[in-house]
Amino acid sequence: MLAPDRRWRLAVAHLDHALRPDSAADAAFVRRQAAALGLPFFGARVAVRSLPDAVGRSEEEAARLARRSFLRRAARRAGADAVALGHTLDDQAETVLLNLTRGAGTLGLAGMAAAAEPFVRPLLGVTRADVLAYINARGLSWRDDPTNRDPRYLRNWFRQAVLPPLESRTPGIKRSLAALAAAARAEEEVLERRTASLLARLVRETGPDWIALAAGFPLALPEALRGRAVRRLFADLAGSRRGLERRHVEAVVALAAGETVNLPHGVAARRTPEGLTLVRRRPEATLEAWEAALRLPGMTVLPPAGVAIAATVEAAPDQLRGRGLAEVWLEARFASASLRVRSWREGDSIRPVGLGGRKKLHDLFVDAKVPAAGRRRWPVVVEGSDIIWVPALALAEGAAAAPGARAVRLRWEPAERRAAAAPAERSHYGL
Repeated sequence: MLAPDRRWRLAVAHLDHALRPDSAADAAFVRRQAAALGLPFFGARVAVRSLPDAVGRSEEEAARLARRSFLRRAARRAGADAVALGHTLDDQAETVLLNLTRGAGTLGLAGMAAAAEPFVRPLLGVTRADVLAYINARGLSWRDDPTNRDPRYLRNWFRQAVLPPLESRTPGIKRSLAALAAAARAEEEVLERRTASLLARLVRETGPDWIALAAGFPLALPEALRGRAVRRLFADLAGSRRGLERRHVEAVVALAAGETVNLPHGVAARRTPEGLTLVRRRPEATLEAWEAALRLPGMTVLPPAGVAIAATVEAAPDQLRGRGLAEVWLEARFASASLRVRSWREGDSIRPVGLGGRKKLHDLFVDAKVPAAGRRRWPVVVEGSDIIWVPALALAEGAAAAPGARAVRLRWEPAERRAAAAPAERSHYGL
């Protein structure tokens, strides 16, 4: 065995998915094997079908997510540096073939990685037959999961009905597919590094829940790297690329000014004249109502909103038309007012410039396609009970300064730009 010579400390982990009546017997078998080898055992039972995360997912995917979560917890309890999975060369060949039928690109052809922290796959170069031969030669006992023979699962159908005839007509096809995966993996690593290097020039700002890109994105990238860049940005916000489909990527690449695309895991992409912004929305229920005094002059950092509002007293530009509502110039009287900034409240309304009447902020958000989960984050500047400014969306009638007059200038921007204690995240793109 390798462990003694390499001074590895081993532990055994097993999750019972409770998908079969006899699954508990498998768990007991693994526990006995660990005890016979004198290894620590970490076990758990999870009824996968009853998990909230299983809703809308395939049974296989729900089980995989539960298993990965359990193995990470078990590794922490064991003090382990890595989690070794049992995937073989056969599994790699099946994965590549499955991905081919789904129209995979280079990443799909790369199959499973040999290592993706904390998981490692030490048997990817070994066939399933080799593993069984090793077990039988040493007289070891083992158990077979009958679920792996159920043709209702697409992978099993490929394993039983597709690969054997291919192997018969083209001996060595499994090894060829595994070799293709290795070659694609090497190319994938080069392309990922190139994508990261180019993205470094196009990312304007980053924060915990958003990434703002220059107006040149994605056209400034080679066409072959545009989709890859979108997938990389998405994974940075969502934590993985799972759930992101080709149609999502193509929709982001084709975004026109003013349009928004909703992506999986609460991520949304929006195109503005300044560029493309990806934002991850948090559930509204997790964000409580908030309020703060607006420093004037000064910078008011608003962590709940992820933005800051800069306030200065200066002369308004001679030409205000066409400047938009991301920054505004208020009448000088507001310099001595007690302005505050708070979260949106149900029933809030404003009398926007030029409308001739009142409009609910709820309707402003709907018109601007602001997701419901993000509305509590949006700052609202008020004087007493009067709403003066909703950044980027509306300015109250009678609040604007005249061109060239002394004015209070308000400008909103990402909080990270000014919060020295929490600098913008730079590691992902080399910024």
